[in-house]
Amino acid sequence: MKPQALADKTLPILPLLACPLCGEPFSLPCFSLTNAPPPNSHSLICTHNHCFDLSRKGYINLAPSHSQQADNYHASLFECRRQLFQQGFYAPVMQAIGDAIAAYAPTNQPFAVLDAGCGEGSYPCQIANRFPQARVIGLDLSRDAITAAAKLSANMPTTNKPAIGMPAINQSATAESTVTKPATANPTTAKYHPNHPHWLIGNINRLPIRSNSLSFLLNILTPADYAEFSRVLRKDGILIKVIPGKDYLAEVRACISSQLQNDEYENERVFKHLQSHAALLERQSLRHTYTVTPEQAALFARMTPMTTHLSMEELECISFSQITIHLELVICNI
Repeated sequence: MKPQALADKTLPILPLLACPLCGEPFSLPCFSLTNAPPPNSHSLICTHNHCFDLSRKGYINLAPSHSQQADNYHASLFECRRQLFQQGFYAPVMQAIGDAIAAYAPTNQPFAVLDAGCGEGSYPCQIANRFPQARVIGLDLSRDAITAAAKLSANMPTTNKPAIGMPAINQSATAESTVTKPATANPTTAKYHPNHPHWLIGNINRLPIRSNSLSFLLNILTPADYAEFSRVLRKDGILIKVIPGKDYLAEVRACISSQLQNDEYENERVFKHLQSHAALLERQSLRHTYTVTPEQAALFARMTPMTTHLSMEELECISFSQITIHLELVICNI
Protein backbone atom coordinates (compact mmCIF):
# COMPACT_ATOMS: atom_id res chain seq x y z
CA MET A 1 0.00 0.00 0.00
CA LYS A 2 1.38 3.42 -0.95
CA PRO A 3 1.95 5.80 1.99
CA GLN A 4 -0.58 8.31 0.68
CA ALA A 5 -3.22 5.59 0.33
CA LEU A 6 -2.65 4.51 3.95
CA ALA A 7 -2.73 8.14 5.05
CA ASP A 8 -6.09 8.57 3.28
CA LYS A 9 -7.34 5.41 4.98
CA THR A 10 -6.08 6.55 8.41
CA LEU A 11 -7.69 9.98 8.30
CA PRO A 12 -11.17 8.83 9.49
CA ILE A 13 -9.74 7.33 12.70
CA LEU A 14 -7.29 10.14 13.41
CA PRO A 15 -9.58 11.67 16.09
CA LEU A 16 -9.51 8.32 17.92
CA LEU A 17 -5.73 7.92 18.10
CA ALA A 18 -3.37 9.14 20.80
CA CYS A 19 0.39 9.01 21.14
CA PRO A 20 1.37 5.97 23.24
CA LEU A 21 4.29 7.92 24.72
CA CYS A 22 2.52 11.06 25.94
CA GLY A 23 -1.17 10.60 25.22
CA GLU A 24 -1.39 13.67 22.98
CA PRO A 25 -3.42 13.70 19.72
CA PHE A 26 -1.85 13.04 16.33
CA SER A 27 -1.79 14.93 13.06
CA LEU A 28 -0.95 13.79 9.53
CA PRO A 29 1.30 16.47 7.97
CA CYS A 30 0.50 15.29 4.43
CA PHE A 31 -2.94 16.83 4.92
CA SER A 32 -1.59 20.22 5.93
CA LEU A 33 -2.58 23.30 3.95
CA THR A 34 0.96 24.09 2.86
CA ASN A 35 1.91 23.75 -0.81
CA ALA A 36 4.83 21.41 -0.21
CA PRO A 37 4.49 18.40 2.15
CA PRO A 38 6.86 18.73 5.14
CA PRO A 39 9.40 16.06 6.14
CA ASN A 40 7.80 12.91 7.63
CA SER A 41 4.62 13.91 5.81
CA HIS A 42 3.35 10.32 5.79
CA SER A 43 3.81 9.81 9.52
CA LEU A 44 1.68 10.34 12.59
CA ILE A 45 3.16 13.19 14.61
CA CYS A 46 1.85 14.23 18.02
CA THR A 47 1.98 17.70 19.56
CA HIS A 48 5.22 16.71 21.33
CA ASN A 49 6.76 15.68 17.98
CA HIS A 50 6.76 11.93 18.63
CA CYS A 51 6.71 10.41 15.16
CA PHE A 52 5.36 7.04 13.95
CA ASP A 53 5.65 5.99 10.31
CA LEU A 54 2.85 4.49 8.24
CA SER A 55 3.92 1.09 6.93
CA ARG A 56 3.54 0.18 3.26
CA LYS A 57 2.18 -3.16 4.51
CA GLY A 58 -1.01 -1.41 5.64
CA TYR A 59 -0.58 -0.79 9.36
CA ILE A 60 0.84 1.72 11.83
CA ASN A 61 3.48 0.59 14.33
CA LEU A 62 2.77 2.40 17.60
CA ALA A 63 5.07 0.15 19.63
CA PRO A 64 8.34 0.36 17.64
CA SER A 65 10.54 -0.38 20.66
CA HIS A 66 8.88 -3.75 21.34
CA SER A 67 11.16 -6.71 20.67
CA GLN A 68 9.30 -9.08 18.34
CA GLN A 69 11.94 -11.76 18.95
CA ALA A 70 10.64 -12.30 22.49
CA ASP A 71 7.12 -13.23 21.33
CA ASN A 72 5.78 -16.79 21.52
CA TYR A 73 3.28 -16.02 18.76
CA HIS A 74 4.65 -16.34 15.25
CA ALA A 75 3.39 -16.11 11.69
CA SER A 76 2.67 -19.84 11.39
CA LEU A 77 0.36 -19.76 14.42
CA PHE A 78 -1.66 -16.88 12.97
CA GLU A 79 -1.88 -18.64 9.62
CA CYS A 80 -3.32 -21.73 11.33
CA ARG A 81 -5.90 -19.53 13.07
CA ARG A 82 -6.84 -17.83 9.81
CA GLN A 83 -7.45 -21.15 8.10
CA LEU A 84 -9.58 -22.48 10.96
CA PHE A 85 -11.64 -19.30 11.03
CA GLN A 86 -12.11 -19.54 7.27
CA GLN A 87 -13.33 -23.12 7.65
CA GLY A 88 -16.10 -22.01 9.99
CA PHE A 89 -15.05 -23.36 13.38
CA TYR A 90 -15.47 -19.96 15.05
CA ALA A 91 -18.56 -18.84 13.12
CA PRO A 92 -20.95 -19.21 16.13
CA VAL A 93 -18.86 -16.95 18.37
CA MET A 94 -18.49 -14.40 15.55
CA GLN A 95 -22.26 -14.44 15.13
CA ALA A 96 -22.74 -13.90 18.87
CA ILE A 97 -20.26 -11.00 18.95
CA GLY A 98 -21.95 -9.36 15.98
CA ASP A 99 -25.38 -9.80 17.55
CA ALA A 100 -24.14 -8.21 20.78
CA ILE A 101 -22.81 -5.19 18.88
CA ALA A 102 -26.10 -4.91 17.00
CA ALA A 103 -28.05 -5.01 20.28
CA TYR A 104 -26.07 -2.23 21.97
CA ALA A 105 -24.99 -0.07 19.02
CA PRO A 106 -26.40 3.45 18.75
CA THR A 107 -29.22 3.66 16.25
CA ASN A 108 -28.34 5.16 12.85
CA GLN A 109 -25.07 6.61 14.15
CA PRO A 110 -21.41 5.81 13.50
CA PHE A 111 -19.50 4.15 16.30
CA ALA A 112 -15.96 2.97 17.02
CA VAL A 113 -14.84 -0.58 17.81
CA LEU A 114 -11.41 -1.72 19.02
CA ASP A 115 -10.35 -5.37 19.06
CA ALA A 116 -7.57 -5.35 21.67
CA GLY A 117 -5.40 -8.36 20.88
CA CYS A 118 -6.85 -8.97 17.42
CA GLY A 119 -4.37 -11.60 16.22
CA GLU A 120 -4.68 -12.30 12.50
CA GLY A 121 -7.67 -9.95 12.22
CA SER A 122 -10.56 -12.31 11.49
CA TYR A 123 -12.98 -10.69 13.95
CA PRO A 124 -12.38 -7.04 12.92
CA CYS A 125 -12.81 -8.01 9.26
CA GLN A 126 -16.18 -9.61 9.93
CA ILE A 127 -17.34 -6.70 12.09
CA ALA A 128 -16.36 -4.12 9.47
CA ASN A 129 -18.19 -6.19 6.87
CA ARG A 130 -21.38 -6.42 8.95
CA PHE A 131 -21.40 -2.83 10.24
CA PRO A 132 -20.46 -0.35 7.47
CA GLN A 133 -21.15 2.56 9.85
CA ALA A 134 -18.45 1.37 12.27
CA ARG A 135 -14.85 2.52 12.46
CA VAL A 136 -13.10 -0.75 13.33
CA ILE A 137 -9.56 -0.93 14.69
CA GLY A 138 -7.55 -4.09 15.29
CA LEU A 139 -4.59 -3.85 17.66
CA ASP A 140 -1.96 -6.42 18.54
CA LEU A 141 1.59 -6.28 19.83
CA SER A 142 2.76 -8.89 17.33
CA ARG A 143 4.00 -7.58 13.98
CA ASP A 144 3.35 -11.01 12.45
CA ALA A 145 -0.28 -10.83 13.56
CA ILE A 146 -0.89 -7.33 12.21
CA THR A 147 0.88 -8.08 8.94
CA ALA A 148 -1.41 -11.09 8.49
CA ALA A 149 -4.44 -8.95 9.42
CA ALA A 150 -3.59 -6.29 6.84
CA LYS A 151 -3.30 -8.97 4.15
CA LEU A 152 -6.61 -10.51 5.18
CA SER A 153 -8.54 -7.24 5.02
CA ALA A 154 -7.20 -6.49 1.54
CA ASN A 155 -9.55 -9.22 0.26
CA MET A 156 -12.75 -7.93 1.86
CA PRO A 157 -15.58 -7.76 -0.70
CA THR A 158 -18.11 -4.96 -1.07
CA THR A 159 -21.13 -6.97 0.09
CA ASN A 160 -22.42 -7.80 3.55
CA LYS A 161 -21.78 -11.47 2.86
CA PRO A 162 -18.77 -13.21 4.48
CA ALA A 163 -15.53 -11.87 3.06
CA ILE A 164 -12.89 -13.88 1.26
CA GLY A 165 -11.31 -16.08 3.87
CA MET A 166 -14.40 -15.77 6.11
CA PRO A 167 -16.94 -18.53 6.86
CA ALA A 168 -20.64 -18.35 6.25
CA ILE A 169 -22.43 -18.22 9.59
CA ASN A 170 -24.12 -21.49 10.56
CA GLN A 171 -27.55 -20.13 11.46
CA SER A 172 -28.79 -23.51 12.71
CA ALA A 173 -26.07 -23.96 15.33
CA THR A 174 -27.23 -23.44 18.91
CA ALA A 175 -25.28 -22.27 21.94
CA GLU A 176 -25.00 -25.85 23.19
CA SER A 177 -24.74 -28.29 20.30
CA THR A 178 -22.72 -30.88 18.42
CA VAL A 179 -21.94 -29.88 14.84
CA THR A 180 -20.30 -32.45 12.60
CA LYS A 181 -19.21 -30.00 9.91
CA PRO A 182 -18.47 -26.28 10.20
CA ALA A 183 -19.86 -23.71 7.80
CA THR A 184 -17.81 -23.26 4.65
CA ALA A 185 -16.39 -20.13 3.07
CA ASN A 186 -18.06 -18.39 0.14
CA PRO A 187 -15.26 -16.87 -1.98
CA THR A 188 -16.24 -13.98 -4.19
CA THR A 189 -14.63 -11.78 -6.79
CA ALA A 190 -16.45 -8.65 -5.60
CA LYS A 191 -14.63 -5.32 -5.45
CA TYR A 192 -12.79 -4.37 -2.29
CA HIS A 193 -14.85 -3.32 0.72
CA PRO A 194 -14.79 0.42 1.50
CA ASN A 195 -14.96 -0.15 5.27
CA HIS A 196 -11.61 -1.81 5.80
CA PRO A 197 -10.50 -2.22 9.42
CA HIS A 198 -7.53 -0.18 10.58
CA TRP A 199 -4.49 -2.02 11.95
CA LEU A 200 -2.18 -0.93 14.76
CA ILE A 201 0.79 -2.55 16.42
CA GLY A 202 0.30 -1.48 20.02
CA ASN A 203 0.28 -2.51 23.65
CA ILE A 204 -2.99 -3.13 25.52
CA ASN A 205 -1.30 -1.78 28.66
CA ARG A 206 -0.87 1.60 26.95
CA LEU A 207 -3.50 1.79 24.27
CA PRO A 208 -2.80 4.42 21.57
CA ILE A 209 -6.44 5.48 21.78
CA ARG A 210 -7.93 8.72 23.12
CA SER A 211 -9.95 8.58 26.33
CA ASN A 212 -13.73 8.15 26.18
CA SER A 213 -13.71 7.50 22.43
CA LEU A 214 -14.89 3.90 21.87
CA SER A 215 -18.39 2.45 21.85
CA PHE A 216 -17.16 -1.17 21.90
CA LEU A 217 -13.98 -2.90 22.98
CA LEU A 218 -13.42 -6.58 22.16
CA ASN A 219 -11.02 -8.70 24.19
CA ILE A 220 -11.05 -12.20 22.73
CA LEU A 221 -8.95 -14.99 24.25
CA THR A 222 -6.23 -12.55 25.23
CA PRO A 223 -5.01 -10.76 28.39
CA ALA A 224 -6.79 -7.63 29.58
CA ASP A 225 -5.97 -4.29 31.17
CA TYR A 226 -9.28 -3.16 32.61
CA ALA A 227 -8.00 0.24 33.73
CA GLU A 228 -6.98 1.01 30.14
CA PHE A 229 -10.20 -0.44 28.77
CA SER A 230 -12.21 1.80 31.10
CA ARG A 231 -10.18 4.84 30.03
CA VAL A 232 -10.80 4.47 26.30
CA LEU A 233 -14.46 3.38 26.45
CA ARG A 234 -17.23 5.94 26.51
CA LYS A 235 -19.37 6.07 29.65
CA ASP A 236 -22.01 4.04 27.82
CA GLY A 237 -19.40 1.87 26.11
CA ILE A 238 -19.52 -1.91 26.06
CA LEU A 239 -16.74 -4.41 26.77
CA ILE A 240 -17.22 -7.76 25.02
CA LYS A 241 -14.83 -10.32 26.46
CA VAL A 242 -14.48 -13.90 25.26
CA ILE A 243 -12.80 -16.38 27.59
CA PRO A 244 -12.18 -20.11 27.19
CA GLY A 245 -14.77 -22.45 28.63
CA LYS A 246 -13.59 -25.45 30.63
CA ASP A 247 -13.78 -27.73 27.57
CA TYR A 248 -12.12 -25.38 25.08
CA LEU A 249 -9.74 -27.44 22.90
CA ALA A 250 -10.13 -30.30 25.40
CA GLU A 251 -8.89 -32.78 22.81
CA VAL A 252 -5.59 -30.91 22.36
CA ARG A 253 -5.22 -30.61 26.12
CA ALA A 254 -5.79 -34.36 26.56
CA CYS A 255 -3.00 -35.15 24.11
CA ILE A 256 -0.41 -33.07 26.00
CA SER A 257 -1.78 -33.33 29.55
CA SER A 258 1.51 -34.69 30.91
CA GLN A 259 3.25 -31.48 29.82
CA LEU A 260 0.71 -29.05 31.30
CA GLN A 261 0.65 -27.70 34.84
CA ASN A 262 -3.12 -28.32 35.03
CA ASP A 263 -4.92 -31.19 33.30
CA GLU A 264 -8.17 -29.19 33.23
CA TYR A 265 -8.86 -25.51 32.56
CA GLU A 266 -10.87 -23.44 35.04
CA ASN A 267 -12.06 -19.96 34.07
CA GLU A 268 -13.76 -18.80 37.27
CA ARG A 269 -10.65 -16.94 38.41
CA VAL A 270 -10.64 -14.95 35.16
CA PHE A 271 -14.38 -14.31 35.47
CA LYS A 272 -14.15 -13.14 39.09
CA HIS A 273 -11.30 -10.78 38.18
CA LEU A 274 -13.48 -9.34 35.41
CA GLN A 275 -16.41 -8.95 37.82
CA SER A 276 -14.22 -6.94 40.18
CA HIS A 277 -13.70 -4.34 37.45
CA ALA A 278 -16.92 -4.38 35.43
CA ALA A 279 -20.71 -4.58 35.72
CA LEU A 280 -21.98 -7.76 34.07
CA LEU A 281 -24.81 -7.35 31.55
CA GLU A 282 -24.87 -10.77 29.88
CA ARG A 283 -22.96 -14.06 29.99
CA GLN A 284 -23.41 -16.65 27.25
CA SER A 285 -21.85 -20.11 26.88
CA LEU A 286 -21.06 -21.27 23.34
CA ARG A 287 -20.12 -24.95 23.09
CA HIS A 288 -19.82 -26.83 19.80
CA THR A 289 -18.11 -30.08 18.90
CA TYR A 290 -16.89 -30.65 15.36
CA THR A 291 -15.53 -33.64 13.48
CA VAL A 292 -12.08 -32.82 12.10
CA THR A 293 -9.75 -34.23 9.48
CA PRO A 294 -6.11 -35.00 10.34
CA GLU A 295 -5.14 -31.80 8.53
CA GLN A 296 -7.56 -29.73 10.61
CA ALA A 297 -6.37 -31.43 13.81
CA ALA A 298 -2.82 -30.39 12.92
CA LEU A 299 -3.97 -26.78 12.50
CA PHE A 300 -5.61 -26.80 15.93
CA ALA A 301 -2.47 -28.30 17.48
CA ARG A 302 -0.38 -25.45 16.10
CA MET A 303 -2.72 -22.50 16.77
CA THR A 304 -2.73 -22.56 20.58
CA PRO A 305 -0.12 -21.25 23.04
CA MET A 306 -0.48 -24.56 24.91
CA THR A 307 1.81 -26.12 22.31
CA THR A 308 4.33 -23.39 21.53
CA HIS A 309 6.96 -25.16 23.67
CA LEU A 310 6.65 -28.46 21.77
CA SER A 311 9.05 -29.69 19.12
CA MET A 312 7.88 -30.47 15.60
CA GLU A 313 8.10 -34.18 16.39
CA GLU A 314 5.90 -33.75 19.47
CA LEU A 315 3.37 -31.71 17.50
CA GLU A 316 3.14 -34.43 14.88
CA CYS A 317 2.20 -36.94 17.58
CA ILE A 318 -0.96 -34.98 18.49
CA SER A 319 -3.95 -36.71 16.95
CA PHE A 320 -7.72 -36.51 17.45
CA SER A 321 -10.88 -36.85 15.36
CA GLN A 322 -13.08 -34.16 16.92
CA ILE A 323 -12.58 -30.76 18.55
CA THR A 324 -14.58 -28.84 21.12
CA ILE A 325 -14.93 -25.07 20.81
CA HIS A 326 -16.25 -24.00 24.22
CA LEU A 327 -16.17 -20.24 24.78
CA GLU A 328 -17.89 -17.85 27.15
CA LEU A 329 -18.97 -14.45 25.90
CA VAL A 330 -19.33 -11.79 28.58
CA ILE A 331 -20.90 -8.39 27.91
CA CYS A 332 -20.35 -5.67 30.48
CA ASN A 333 -19.96 -2.01 31.31
CA ILE A 334 -16.63 -0.96 32.73
